[in-house]
Amino acid sequence: MQTATDTPALLVPTPQVSANLQRSSSLTKSVYRAEQQAKFLNLQAEVDVLLEQLQTIDRQRQDRLAAIDPACQE
Repeated sequence: MQTATDTPALLVPTPQVSANLQRSSSLTKSVYRAEQQAKFLNLQAEVDVLLEQLQTIDRQRQDRLAAIDPACQE
């Protein structure tokens, strides 16, 4: 049972607690950034592969056209 002299303690962060919270926040942001960087690099690699495939298809198309009519080379 609470009495008039029993007042709830106010939680005031100490410098140590504040520093720990900042480190935790920085770590979370760092992990998030690393995860986003990994996703970006993966997407960039996929784009590079798709671009290479598209260029190969274009070269094959040009080769077929040249075989049919050498005057059609672009």
